[in-house]
Amino acid sequence: MRTCTRGLLLVAGLALAGSAFAATGVVEEAPVQQGYGTGPYGGYGPIGPATSPAVVVPYLAPNGTTVYPIMMSKSSVKPGPNSTVKVNYRGWLADGTEFDSSYSRGQPAVFELNKTISCWQQGLQTVPVGSKVKLVCPPATAYGANQVGNIPPNSTLTYEVELLEVMN
Repeated sequence: MRTCTRGLLLVAGLALAGSAFAATGVVEEAPVQQGYGTGPYGGYGPIGPATSPAVVVPYLAPNGTTVYPIMMSKSSVKPGPNSTVKVNYRGWLADGTEFDSSYSRGQPAVFELNKTISCWQQGLQTVPVGSKVKLVCPPATAYGANQVGNIPPNSTLTYEVELLEVMN
């Protein structure tokens, strides 16, 4: 019985440590690939063999955008600041109201990255083709104090974006 109790305490302790760490696991580097992540003491680097599963570590862009990997491809192709991209996406407000979606239109959208909001400009340059991410855009990286369509001023926006292609 005593050994069983120690085992349960160890498992519970590891689970609590993991959840406490996950709450602060934002790094200021690009999203990680398989076998890399933030270690137990806050260091960044390999956490296991290359065959270990990917560690989901959000990326905090210099402009304040947070990029959460949903599905990262192994492609080496990423858009540059002047790239034209083809994406599927949906965007919603902090209260959960969806304000735009290429899925609802039934076709991907094509954008010149340098003509999009700052959130997309910095966030998508970290994403390889074939990946899907969630972008959380503070007002300063979205539309700021401006009302745009049904997006109120000073709104934090969240997008789910699937990068299908870099067209140039």
